[in-house]
Formats: sequence, C-alpha cells, structure tokens
Amino acid sequence: MNLKELITFQTIVSQGGFNKAASHLHFAQSTITSHIQRLEKDLGIQIFESGKSNQLTRAGVLFAQEVNQLIKHWEYVKGQVKFYDLEEYGVINIGLVEPLASRYFPNALKKFKIQKPNVTCNIFVGNTVYLANLLLGDDLDFAFCSLPEDGINFTFSPIYEEKIVAVLPTNHPLCAYEKVSLDKFKGYTLLKGGDGCPYRRRIESAIMGLISNPDFITINNISIVPYYVSENIGIGIMPLSLVPSSIPNITIRELDVENDLIPIGMLRTTTIPDLSFTKKMLCDFLIEEIKISE
Repeated sequence: MNLKELITFQTIVSQGGFNKAASHLHFAQSTITSHIQRLEKDLGIQIFESGKSNQLTRAGVLFAQEVNQLIKHWEYVKGQVKFYDLEEYGVINIGLVEPLASRYFPNALKKFKIQKPNVTCNIFVGNTVYLANLLLGDDLDFAFCSLPEDGINFTFSPIYEEKIVAVLPTNHPLCAYEKVSLDKFKGYTLLKGGDGCPYRRRIESAIMGLISNPDFITINNISIVPYYVSENIGIGIMPLSLVPSSIPNITIRELDVENDLIPIGMLRTTTIPDLSFTKKMLCDFLIEEIKISE
C-alpha cells in the first residue's frame, strides 16, 4: 500500500467512480484499476463490488471512513521525515572547556536556536581529559578544547591560542619583573591545575628541571586558583582568560618561557564523519563569537 493508491481510492469515493477519478487525477483508466487492485491485495479485502466501479462493499465503506485520516497521517510522517532530513530536529552533544562555556557559547547558542529551534543541544563542561574520554565513548559529537597528550584517536582543528601566565599576590617580590622565568619560582608555593590541564605537564616538567623538590599544590578546578592567590597561599600558573578581573590583591605577569601558548580548537574522534550542516552551523556560531572577542 502506498500514498498514491490511497489518494486514488479517496478520489474515486469523492468523485463518484473510476472514470471521474481518472479524469480528476489525469491518470489512465488502467492506472486507476491497477491502484485499486494493489490496494485490495495489500488490505486482503475487496473494497468495491465486482463489476460495479462506484459501489463500495461493507468493508470498503469502513475503509472510506478512515482513508482521509490515513492520508493525513501519511503526509504528517513524510513531513517529519523531511524535517529530520533537513536536521530541523535532533540532538547535538557538545563539550566545552572554560571560558568558552560561560563566555562565548551562550550567545552562539542563542543565535543557533533562532535558526534551529527544534534541535536539542546538550552541553558538557570540563577539562580536556574529561571531554576526550566522552568523545571516545561516543557521548559527544565534538568538543572545543586543547589536543590531549595522546591525540592519536582524534582530529584537531586549532582556532585560537590560550596564553599561560603567572598570577601573583599583590606586592609579591616577583611582581617587580615584567616576565617571570621559571627558575625564580624557587622557594615559593606553586598552584597548578589537575591532570586535565593541557599545559600542566609541560610547565611542571620545565620547573622540575630547574628547581629540585618544588612545592606544588594541585587544584583540580583551575578557575578557583586566583582566589587562593588572593589569600597569599601561593603563585598560580594558569590560562590568562580564566583570571577574573574582579578578584582583589592579585597581579598578572607573563612567563619568560619559549612557548607560553596552548592551542584551543575543535576536537573530534577519527571515527566521526564530517560534520553535518546543522552541527557545522553551531560550530561556526561559536567560532564567530571567539573571533569577535579577539
């Protein structure tokens, strides 16, 4: 049974016979007959009396009462499938590091929802290691973060670079320097991020190569490090974008190192195909917000 056969039957009933239906639909008489024969075969019933092309059987009368609703439902299903095909509906799972999640993505999502109001977006916020594990578990479509140390299973498209800085208590002796070399941290407590921080291993290894037994305090949530610095607990080493301007008693200094930049971009697994039109639209809105702020 297909939609053409249902429409043919509906037209025969409304027009009052096979000939009138053929004229109305611009079909040959044989086509009308063929449609009804296939419909009766699929239904397993006879819907017209033998030899009487305009007289319904009792089963045909019952079917005629339902055919309009069947056609409406068929058209509705076709429309839904078309919407899904055009990605007017669906779910996107996106992973974000800070400050992308709080600073840039809200406005990008607002723009996206104007274009695709029926697409659901699930947002996962965390560090690179957390997001990479979600990607490997097929729980994310893509993420915006840094490249994991073991990036063999991922494709990475860099968008911008995060600057790593030293966050010092105001009036700390190292504030006298415009740039602070790592060897000058000797004798001071250093506040570093957890295992998910992309720069941690690089900076930590460099410091340990210059200072024996450095005093480290690990804070898993890197965004709260400036608050500890403000209380003169130690010196923070972290991305500049995560240092709030509102926190008192802190001073920012550049690091005197060969490379103080961490690339941030779109991360996907190698098994995920190219982004669909709708997913790319969401990514483009986010990239646009990032570039506006630069």
